Amino acid sequence: MAAIKADPTVMRWIGQGLTRTRDETAAAIARWRWKSGGAWSGRP
Repeated sequence: MAAIKADPTVMRWIGQGLTRTRDETAAAIARWRWKSGGAWSGRP
């Protein structure tokens, strides 16, 4: 995920086209996992 988010060629098609560092990507994943319990949490 970090490699994808750091690649400007890929990210120009996603969201606002901004690249992210490995730390920023890790923080975003941690926030998502905390808020939603992850994709397999069983929450609706």
